[in-house]
Amino acid sequence: MAGDSTYNLHVALDRYKLQVNKLQGMRWRDFTVKVFLCGDYDFYGKMYGLSGASGCYPCLFCTIHKEDMKIPLSVRGYSPTRSLQSIYENYSEYSAAGFPRKDAQFYSNCISEPIWDIPLDQLQRLQAAKSELEVAKHSKETTEQLATYMVLLYGEQSNVVTQYLLQQAEEQRESVDKLISSIEALCGAMVATALREIPSILSDVMVTATTFRSILAQFGRCHELYDGNYINEYNASQLAAAIPSFMESFRRAFPKATTPIKMHLLEDHALQWANRMHVGFGLLGEQGAESIHAKFNTLLSQYNTMHDKVKKLLYIVKQHFLTLSTAPHITPPKKRKQ
Repeated sequence: MAGDSTYNLHVALDRYKLQVNKLQGMRWRDFTVKVFLCGDYDFYGKMYGLSGASGCYPCLFCTIHKEDMKIPLSVRGYSPTRSLQSIYENYSEYSAAGFPRKDAQFYSNCISEPIWDIPLDQLQRLQAAKSELEVAKHSKETTEQLATYMVLLYGEQSNVVTQYLLQQAEEQRESVDKLISSIEALCGAMVATALREIPSILSDVMVTATTFRSILAQFGRCHELYDGNYINEYNASQLAAAIPSFMESFRRAFPKATTPIKMHLLEDHALQWANRMHVGFGLLGEQGAESIHAKFNTLLSQYNTMHDKVKKLLYIVKQHFLTLSTAPHITPPKKRKQ
């Protein structure tokens, strides 16, 4: 399988650029079609021609220098935002200069032409990933539910498949339990060795543990707020206080540490997205987009008898919208007088 290098992406996707542009300009009734791009941050950088997260200007959404990320937002203020037009302008200057890769920073690290002309506010944002161990631990329960549904649907004929599924889930559960036990044993042995061999550093270890516990708790509060299904004004105000508090604690504990790009996204852009979208980042991430696709497929089975494809899709979109947790912020229509 070919990797998702910039070259391979151009080979595979350049041919669809005109179709994407045409699709974005289409209108249906009173609605305008918008194409959303979905992927991880590395994929976004390649799609829009940036040199990567290690460049001097690594942010896709603004032109902040990587050294300025260390400075608190309250001190430096927001940096100029990027746009599709500014990326094209930077790349035009870069190409006119003869593609000087070593001097990419002077062109905001725009070293390639965007593959598709999708505005930056139409990206699926931060990913909301789950722990593979956590997913695997619950796989047996999920498989048991699936097996129950199979028995209800297909009767005794499903016994062979059911037993196979349960066996696979049990083996996976046992392998995860063994891995967790090994990790616990390894960590326990390391702690025992540290307490026995090097008690002089115990006080330093306790201080470090307290620092990390505090910082992780503050980040956990941020995650709790921005990963919810619906972000109202109260949650947004809480997030506006939680993010600076976490960043201040991080910088105080690690004054010489660099600020990773995703931490910059949290500090500078997360609140902007929350106020604009009013939904948690779980829905705006790659997994969120995939979950929407799965729900559409489920809803499709309810309307399979409809012959009009446009009307079928319209009903699916309406039904999905009504089940979204983002709907509470919409004012219900007033009752008409009789």
